[in-house]
Amino acid sequence: TVLAVEKKGQWERYLLGANLNKQPWRDLQNVFRVTNGGAAARPLPLQRSEPAPYRKLWLGALVTDGKAKYEDTVEAVYDAPRELLSEDHRAIYEAGINHANKCCFTLKKAVSDYAQVVEAETETTRAERHYWNSLDQRVPALFDAARVLGSDEFPAKDAAWTRFCEGAARAAYEHACPSETPRQIQAFATGLKRLRFSKSKPKPRNP
Repeated sequence: TVLAVEKKGQWERYLLGANLNKQPWRDLQNVFRVTNGGAAARPLPLQRSEPAPYRKLWLGALVTDGKAKYEDTVEAVYDAPRELLSEDHRAIYEAGINHANKCCFTLKKAVSDYAQVVEAETETTRAERHYWNSLDQRVPALFDAARVLGSDEFPAKDAAWTRFCEGAARAAYEHACPSETPRQIQAFATGLKRLRFSKSKPKPRNP
């Protein structure tokens, strides 16, 4: 996947990278992104239209230390709906990823608030890992929401993904922040105030 960023009137091209701490589904919005004036490009198999309702994707990368030392590999297989080739549907998927990222950011703030009260080391890494591990199991729900854009099913499926993200954040907070001693209970309540999500996230308009 070739992406591009404009700098001083020129397009700079770069390859979509991998991260050992980040499952590839969190970057699929970039894999399916529409090409931009020839500066960026989807992978070749996604540049042609096929009638199959789903596209089986294998995503992989070799991870190095930034020089020449090989460290590990990242790979995953997804049955992605072909609707993601449409920009409207892809935008729904991207909005879902953005909401997941915002919930994770809020979670880390809540864990930090908790740590300040108990005067202990923050467990943000532990909470974040628990959060994303939970959402890794829910990827088909985000695919479904993007797939049914424009149908009567869309509002319910889109809302389901929102609930999954917010519920996973609360579960991760409880996992990383015990509430047994009086001090911990006070800290837990303090951090919990941070986990107040908006009633609804901004959504792309239904075409």
